[in-house]
Amino acid sequence: MKTIGNVSFVAMMAGLLLLGISAMAEDDGFTADDAKNFLQMMMGSSFGDVAIAGDVVTYYNPDGTVRCRCEYEFVGREAVTFGGEEFDWYKFELKSGDEACSEYRYLIATGVHSEGDEGMVHWHMRYGNTSFDDLINNPGYVMWYPTLAEGEITAEELAESYAEGAPMMGAMMKAARESLITLDAWNGTWANPGMMLDDPAMDLVYEAMADAANSA
Repeated sequence: MKTIGNVSFVAMMAGLLLLGISAMAEDDGFTADDAKNFLQMMMGSSFGDVAIAGDVVTYYNPDGTVRCRCEYEFVGREAVTFGGEEFDWYKFELKSGDEACSEYRYLIATGVHSEGDEGMVHWHMRYGNTSFDDLINNPGYVMWYPTLAEGEITAEELAESYAEGAPMMGAMMKAARESLITLDAWNGTWANPGMMLDDPAMDLVYEAMADAANSA
Protein backbone atom coordinates (compact mmCIF):
# COMPACT_ATOMS: atom_id res chain seq x y z
CA MET A 1 0.00 0.00 0.00
CA LYS A 2 1.21 3.47 -0.77
CA THR A 3 2.39 5.16 2.38
CA ILE A 4 2.65 8.82 3.29
CA GLY A 5 5.39 8.88 5.88
CA ASN A 6 4.52 5.82 7.95
CA VAL A 7 0.79 6.16 7.45
CA SER A 8 -1.09 4.27 4.72
CA PHE A 9 -3.46 6.24 2.51
CA VAL A 10 -6.43 4.18 3.70
CA ALA A 11 -5.55 4.73 7.35
CA MET A 12 -4.99 8.41 6.65
CA MET A 13 -8.41 8.73 4.99
CA ALA A 14 -10.09 7.02 7.93
CA GLY A 15 -8.31 9.35 10.31
CA LEU A 16 -9.19 12.43 8.29
CA LEU A 17 -12.83 11.38 8.08
CA LEU A 18 -13.05 10.95 11.82
CA LEU A 19 -11.22 14.20 12.45
CA GLY A 20 -13.43 16.03 9.99
CA ILE A 21 -16.62 14.75 11.57
CA SER A 22 -15.22 15.46 15.02
CA ALA A 23 -14.45 19.03 14.00
CA MET A 24 -18.05 19.47 12.82
CA ALA A 25 -19.21 18.23 16.21
CA GLU A 26 -17.62 21.26 17.86
CA ASP A 27 -20.21 23.59 16.33
CA ASP A 28 -23.97 23.61 16.67
CA GLY A 29 -24.58 23.96 12.94
CA PHE A 30 -23.10 22.87 9.63
CA THR A 31 -21.71 25.02 6.84
CA ALA A 32 -21.35 24.44 3.10
CA ASP A 33 -17.62 23.91 3.74
CA ASP A 34 -18.51 21.15 6.21
CA ALA A 35 -20.57 19.47 3.50
CA LYS A 36 -17.77 19.78 0.95
CA ASN A 37 -15.19 18.35 3.35
CA PHE A 38 -17.54 15.52 4.29
CA LEU A 39 -17.96 14.44 0.66
CA GLN A 40 -14.25 14.85 -0.09
CA MET A 41 -13.37 12.54 2.77
CA MET A 42 -16.25 10.16 2.11
CA MET A 43 -15.24 9.70 -1.54
CA GLY A 44 -11.47 10.02 -1.10
CA SER A 45 -9.14 7.62 -2.92
CA SER A 46 -5.52 7.31 -3.96
CA PHE A 47 -6.35 7.04 -7.68
CA GLY A 48 -8.26 8.82 -10.43
CA ASP A 49 -10.47 6.88 -12.84
CA VAL A 50 -10.57 3.10 -13.18
CA ALA A 51 -11.11 0.81 -16.16
CA ILE A 52 -12.28 -2.79 -15.78
CA ALA A 53 -11.86 -5.49 -18.40
CA GLY A 54 -12.75 -8.98 -17.25
CA ASP A 55 -10.90 -9.57 -13.99
CA VAL A 56 -8.33 -6.84 -14.60
CA VAL A 57 -8.70 -3.41 -13.02
CA THR A 58 -6.58 -0.54 -14.30
CA TYR A 59 -6.15 2.25 -11.78
CA TYR A 60 -5.23 5.63 -13.24
CA ASN A 61 -3.53 8.55 -11.57
CA PRO A 62 -5.48 11.82 -11.40
CA ASP A 63 -3.41 13.10 -14.36
CA GLY A 64 -4.62 10.21 -16.54
CA THR A 65 -1.47 8.11 -16.49
CA VAL A 66 -1.65 4.44 -15.54
CA ARG A 67 -1.04 3.82 -11.86
CA CYS A 68 -1.20 0.02 -11.97
CA ARG A 69 -3.03 -2.91 -13.52
CA CYS A 70 -4.28 -5.58 -11.15
CA GLU A 71 -5.88 -8.97 -11.79
CA TYR A 72 -8.43 -10.17 -9.24
CA GLU A 73 -10.37 -13.27 -8.35
CA PHE A 74 -13.82 -13.26 -6.78
CA VAL A 75 -13.86 -14.82 -3.31
CA GLY A 76 -17.43 -14.25 -2.15
CA ARG A 77 -19.83 -11.62 -0.96
CA GLU A 78 -21.06 -10.34 2.38
CA ALA A 79 -24.41 -8.76 3.19
CA VAL A 80 -24.32 -5.61 5.32
CA THR A 81 -26.78 -2.93 6.37
CA PHE A 82 -26.35 0.80 5.92
CA GLY A 83 -29.01 3.36 6.79
CA GLY A 84 -31.54 0.60 7.30
CA GLU A 85 -30.95 -0.80 3.80
CA GLU A 86 -29.21 -4.11 3.12
CA PHE A 87 -26.70 -4.52 0.30
CA ASP A 88 -23.85 -6.86 -0.66
CA TRP A 89 -20.15 -6.18 -0.66
CA TYR A 90 -18.58 -8.27 -3.45
CA LYS A 91 -15.08 -9.33 -2.39
CA PHE A 92 -12.15 -9.57 -4.81
CA GLU A 93 -8.59 -10.55 -3.88
CA LEU A 94 -5.48 -9.65 -5.87
CA LYS A 95 -4.25 -12.52 -8.03
CA SER A 96 -1.41 -10.82 -9.88
CA GLY A 97 -0.27 -7.39 -10.94
CA ASP A 98 2.23 -4.57 -10.67
CA GLU A 99 4.07 -3.90 -7.43
CA ALA A 100 1.77 -0.92 -6.85
CA CYS A 101 -1.18 -3.33 -6.77
CA SER A 102 -0.26 -4.27 -3.20
CA GLU A 103 -2.15 -1.13 -2.16
CA TYR A 104 -5.29 -2.69 -3.64
CA ARG A 105 -4.80 -6.31 -2.49
CA TYR A 106 -8.35 -6.46 -1.14
CA LEU A 107 -11.12 -4.83 -3.14
CA ILE A 108 -14.77 -4.75 -2.11
CA ALA A 109 -17.44 -3.37 -4.41
CA THR A 110 -21.17 -2.77 -4.35
CA GLY A 111 -23.33 -3.67 -7.30
CA VAL A 112 -23.82 -1.09 -10.05
CA HIS A 113 -26.89 0.98 -9.25
CA SER A 114 -28.55 4.39 -9.55
CA GLU A 115 -30.84 6.49 -7.39
CA GLY A 116 -34.06 6.58 -9.40
CA ASP A 117 -34.62 5.92 -13.08
CA GLU A 118 -32.50 8.83 -14.28
CA GLY A 119 -29.92 8.96 -11.49
CA MET A 120 -26.19 8.66 -12.01
CA VAL A 121 -25.20 5.04 -12.69
CA HIS A 122 -22.44 4.25 -10.21
CA TRP A 123 -20.98 1.87 -7.65
CA HIS A 124 -18.98 2.17 -4.45
CA MET A 125 -15.83 0.43 -3.33
CA ARG A 126 -13.18 0.20 -0.65
CA TYR A 127 -9.67 -1.16 -0.91
CA GLY A 128 -6.62 -1.91 1.20
CA ASN A 129 -3.97 -4.45 2.11
CA THR A 130 -5.23 -5.57 5.53
CA SER A 131 -8.24 -7.87 5.22
CA PHE A 132 -11.82 -8.02 4.00
CA ASP A 133 -13.03 -7.97 7.58
CA ASP A 134 -11.16 -4.73 8.22
CA LEU A 135 -12.56 -3.04 5.12
CA ILE A 136 -16.12 -4.11 5.89
CA ASN A 137 -16.28 -3.80 9.67
CA ASN A 138 -13.68 -1.23 10.74
CA PRO A 139 -15.67 1.61 12.39
CA GLY A 140 -13.18 4.07 10.94
CA TYR A 141 -14.41 3.24 7.43
CA VAL A 142 -18.14 3.44 8.13
CA MET A 143 -18.51 6.58 5.98
CA TRP A 144 -15.76 5.80 3.44
CA TYR A 145 -17.27 5.12 0.01
CA PRO A 146 -15.05 5.93 -2.99
CA THR A 147 -17.52 6.20 -5.87
CA LEU A 148 -17.17 5.38 -9.57
CA ALA A 149 -19.61 6.79 -12.13
CA GLU A 150 -20.43 5.27 -15.52
CA GLY A 151 -18.71 6.85 -18.51
CA GLU A 152 -17.81 10.51 -18.62
CA ILE A 153 -19.56 12.86 -16.23
CA THR A 154 -19.29 16.61 -15.83
CA ALA A 155 -19.31 18.54 -12.57
CA GLU A 156 -22.66 19.99 -13.57
CA GLU A 157 -24.13 16.51 -14.07
CA LEU A 158 -22.70 15.40 -10.74
CA ALA A 159 -24.22 18.40 -8.99
CA GLU A 160 -27.60 17.70 -10.59
CA SER A 161 -27.44 14.06 -9.55
CA TYR A 162 -26.40 14.82 -5.98
CA ALA A 163 -28.85 17.69 -5.49
CA GLU A 164 -31.74 15.25 -5.13
CA GLY A 165 -29.83 13.26 -2.51
CA ALA A 166 -28.64 16.30 -0.56
CA PRO A 167 -31.21 15.85 2.25
CA MET A 168 -30.14 12.23 2.71
CA MET A 169 -26.45 13.13 2.75
CA GLY A 170 -27.16 15.96 5.16
CA ALA A 171 -28.79 13.44 7.47
CA MET A 172 -25.69 11.26 7.12
CA MET A 173 -23.50 14.19 8.15
CA LYS A 174 -25.61 14.74 11.24
CA ALA A 175 -25.69 11.05 12.13
CA ALA A 176 -21.93 10.85 11.75
CA ARG A 177 -21.46 13.81 14.06
CA GLU A 178 -23.78 12.39 16.68
CA SER A 179 -22.06 9.00 16.53
CA LEU A 180 -18.81 10.63 17.63
CA ILE A 181 -20.16 12.28 20.77
CA THR A 182 -18.01 11.07 23.68
CA LEU A 183 -17.95 11.62 27.43
CA ASP A 184 -15.30 14.34 27.10
CA ALA A 185 -17.86 16.99 27.96
CA TRP A 186 -18.36 15.29 31.33
CA ASN A 187 -14.65 15.00 32.21
CA GLY A 188 -13.88 15.37 35.92
CA THR A 189 -14.58 13.78 39.28
CA TRP A 190 -18.20 14.01 40.33
CA ALA A 191 -19.75 13.63 43.79
CA ASN A 192 -22.87 11.49 44.19
CA PRO A 193 -25.46 13.48 46.24
CA GLY A 194 -27.57 10.36 46.55
CA MET A 195 -25.01 9.02 49.02
CA MET A 196 -25.66 11.95 51.40
CA LEU A 197 -29.41 11.67 51.87
CA ASP A 198 -29.14 10.08 55.33
CA ASP A 199 -27.00 12.89 56.70
CA PRO A 200 -28.68 14.97 59.50
CA ALA A 201 -27.85 18.10 57.51
CA MET A 202 -30.71 17.12 55.20
CA ASP A 203 -33.38 17.01 57.97
CA LEU A 204 -34.44 20.64 57.52
CA VAL A 205 -34.85 20.04 53.79
CA TYR A 206 -37.13 17.08 54.42
CA GLU A 207 -39.24 19.07 56.88
CA ALA A 208 -39.58 21.93 54.37
CA MET A 209 -40.58 19.49 51.64
CA ALA A 210 -43.19 17.89 53.87
CA ASP A 211 -44.63 21.26 54.89
CA ALA A 212 -44.81 22.34 51.24
CA ALA A 213 -46.56 19.11 50.27
CA ASN A 214 -49.08 19.44 53.11
CA SER A 215 -49.95 23.00 52.20
CA ALA A 216 -50.15 22.44 48.44
